[in-house]
Amino acid sequence: MNTDKLVKAIQIIVEEEVTRRVPNLVKEGVKKEMTKLLKENKQLREALKPQKQPQVQKTFMDVDEPVTENNTTKNLSKNPILNEVLNQTVGFNSSNIQGGGVDALRNQMAQQMGYGDMNTGPNPNGIGIDTGNEVVNKALNRDYSQLMKAMDKKKGPFRPGM
Repeated sequence: MNTDKLVKAIQIIVEEEVTRRVPNLVKEGVKKEMTKLLKENKQLREALKPQKQPQVQKTFMDVDEPVTENNTTKNLSKNPILNEVLNQTVGFNSSNIQGGGVDALRNQMAQQMGYGDMNTGPNPNGIGIDTGNEVVNKALNRDYSQLMKAMDKKKGPFRPGM
């Protein structure tokens, strides 16, 4: 037998074996990779699921039940969502103000917001905001009442309600 014929025969046999076995090997490799990727995808989905949020402390704005004067629902709008929100809203009237007047309303709102009693007069330190920046604190806590009076005196009442 000639070596050229032997080499040609080996090439034909190898080619037939490769064409017969490679597709199966590729399929097995793809299956293994897909199962691995799907497993990683499941783990990723589990990691990205929203975690249970910690309990947040309620504020004065959080109300468990809507407060209405006599717990009757009024049809104030054709939009049902807007109507529900309007029925949950408590309007201010003279019965809501303890002591009467704007100062009493301001004091009542300040207490509900956690600022305490506002009847102590003007605060020499302003409203007490602390931003960590001394210049900004000075600007935010400064008493501008004298400046506003001087502006009103010079230009006349130009602000709404003046």
